[in-house]
Amino acid sequence: MKPPDSIGRLPRNNPTYSFRQGAVTAGYQYEVENADPNNLSGLHARRNNQAGFSTPAGSRSPVSTLSAGARAEENTNFGTRVVPRAGAIYALRYSQGLLGDTRARISYGQGIEEPTIFESFDADLATPAIQFAPERSRTVNAGFDQYFSSNRFRISATFFTNQFHD
Repeated sequence: MKPPDSIGRLPRNNPTYSFRQGAVTAGYQYEVENADPNNLSGLHARRNNQAGFSTPAGSRSPVSTLSAGARAEENTNFGTRVVPRAGAIYALRYSQGLLGDTRARISYGQGIEEPTIFESFDADLATPAIQFAPERSRTVNAGFDQYFSSNRFRISATFFTNQFHD
């Protein structure tokens, strides 16, 4: 039996440590934003943003792959927030004929999106509700993959739902 496909594709510019039954990817991002939101007022806006993440994925069984991860975001305006992600793939059957492998998959994740620098500092756009709180989201995906012709052709079906707050 071969293990199911990995959960998602990880960016190539992040360091990944691979081992026999899985892999761990980690990364760090730093950003400085500068703007003059009110050109006439002479106000100069600046904020620093940084984030770190880790995503381990692995399989202790030839029929399943699990991944879990987290991203910590630190923003000058709204502070630090941590958002989790998790997923699983389960091989329902393996076959090499016309009707190939069948796999079920599910994932859950949370996310945040910071207000733009103009939404945070422009006197006409900025409100306390926008300035100091990121938009939050929750996503659930569930689906299956059916492979055909010795796994050269695949049909996938996915259900997903996104919920946005703030």
